[in-house]
Amino acid sequence: MNQLISSTGFLILNVLVVAICSVMGLCFLTFPHPRGEAMISYRISLRVLAVAYFVLAFINLTTTIMSVQIIDLFSFPTLVISSLQALLFTTTLLTLLNPERISRIVVIKHLVPVVLGMLIFVGLTISFGDPVLLSFQDVHAHILAPTVFLRLVFFAAYLYQLIQCIRMFRLEERKYQEKIDNYFADPVKLELHWVRYAFYSALSIGVLALCSTFISSLLFTFVFTVIYSLFYLTFAIFYIQYDQFYKLIEPVVSPVQNVENTLQMVGSRKFVWAELRQDIFTGKPYLAQGYTIDDMARQFNIKRAMLSSFINAEEKMNFNAWINSLRIEEAKRLMLVRPDLTMTDIAEEVGFTELSNFSRQFKISTKVTPSVWRKSSSIPSDLP
Repeated sequence: MNQLISSTGFLILNVLVVAICSVMGLCFLTFPHPRGEAMISYRISLRVLAVAYFVLAFINLTTTIMSVQIIDLFSFPTLVISSLQALLFTTTLLTLLNPERISRIVVIKHLVPVVLGMLIFVGLTISFGDPVLLSFQDVHAHILAPTVFLRLVFFAAYLYQLIQCIRMFRLEERKYQEKIDNYFADPVKLELHWVRYAFYSALSIGVLALCSTFISSLLFTFVFTVIYSLFYLTFAIFYIQYDQFYKLIEPVVSPVQNVENTLQMVGSRKFVWAELRQDIFTGKPYLAQGYTIDDMARQFNIKRAMLSSFINAEEKMNFNAWINSLRIEEAKRLMLVRPDLTMTDIAEEVGFTELSNFSRQFKISTKVTPSVWRKSSSIPSDLP
């Protein structure tokens, strides 16, 4: 009876996965999205994801109908699916961080080894057969079989692919963070944490898929199916909503259309920056919430690239760090001259949208919290 209930539950779950993947695949194809040139890679990724979701639905439907339960260690189909999934999620997520990073050449470079491996495996299977490996003893016994050897090589290649995917993702994530720090004064809501969570969740799903070939357990298969179905559903919901988020970060991630002339006379560089810096200090435009480097560039009639170059070269920090340092100094002044203001009031006055971010940045700058600094400070006698 328990076995029947478990099998029925597994059947219902698989049918639900098929339905979820089919619906989300349709959503990827039909939801309207911005038509900007910078969104070309994103729109292509939506079509690729639609195909991937339809394929996943087909695989689950086929598995359900055929009731496939056999355990085959280092299963080549599982390795291929895991490898393609790693490539799929890495390329689609990197597209969000840097639309120019993923090109046809990059995709082909990672796809060709998988396709060649598949063709070689099919040829070796036709020529020599492919033994079923039910235990590690079977692996040892058939280690010299061409298909088994290729499966082990492909397994090692898959692990290397995971390492390369992690390397690429971390590199582009770091570049993205540098871009928003050089553009936004308060980028705390623009850090795309869900992209990082989705990436490492996808890698974990791939590892679990490999583990599933080593474990002959209906319960493990059931739990694993629940995990990856929830992941695919959550990923699809967040990915489809990216176009709304893109409107906020478009100036950062969109390809630069015109290269700005950033050349300056070496002898006048520091002099020009000294004047501009004084104007910025006098007007204090950086206290406005949502302030960006484009706002500052327009206000002081200077090209964005030139302004960014000045800040990085003369202040030895990016736009975000520099603006935060100025805001923290203003916050200190307000704490001294306006004891009636709460920390929330002060945070808003100096341009922070979140009190938690204000407290974090203040502690980074002063090594203490705003409350501790306020209690330990007093108004100097010469303060106007």
